[in-house]
Amino acid sequence: YDGEKFYYGGIVPCEVVDTMGAGDSFIAGFLYAICEGKGIQEAMADGAANSSVTIAYSGAW
Repeated sequence: YDGEKFYYGGIVPCEVVDTMGAGDSFIAGFLYAICEGKGIQEAMADGAANSSVTIAYSGAW
């Protein structure tokens, strides 16, 4: 929600090994995309992609 509109994002299908750090990885990917000038919807997709890489490893965080 940006004060005017709700945004919805999906997931990136992947093999889940360990969910530790999934949220932190999402936030990092999202914020990086925003800092690069991307819109909210694209930043959410980047956050999901970043998170999917993290959860594919045991103890990745």
